[in-house]
Amino acid sequence: EGPPQQTVTLIGRRANVPVTFVNHSDHELRVEVRLQSDKLLFPEGRRRALVLLPKSTTSSFRIEARTRGSFPLFVTVTSPDGEIVVSRTEMTIRSTATSWVGRVLTIAAGVFLLTWWGLHFRGARRRSTLA
Repeated sequence: EGPPQQTVTLIGRRANVPVTFVNHSDHELRVEVRLQSDKLLFPEGRRRALVLLPKSTTSSFRIEARTRGSFPLFVTVTSPDGEIVVSRTEMTIRSTATSWVGRVLTIAAGVFLLTWWGLHFRGARRRSTLA
């Protein structure tokens, strides 16, 4: 059984996401796990062979968000040859990270506003002392 449907929030652009798989049999199972998402990158690859121990096995997957927002991550567990689909699950990944461009624009806007306010209040102070 694949992971339960859940939502994972990423603080940064990159994260290790732990995924727990349940094996209801009394034997180890060899499976292949496939990850799919249009908005995520998988630095270690989209596929991974796993051995699922009886009860549960947790494996960590390295992901990288391409953009900010919420989007699906499809987790498919198949037989090692990929012929038999054991389970499919959709997780929701929420990325709150901002890109370096967003950070630069935010900082530039803040500097601009502080400069404008400083000049405005300095000019207003001069006008009041002249009057």
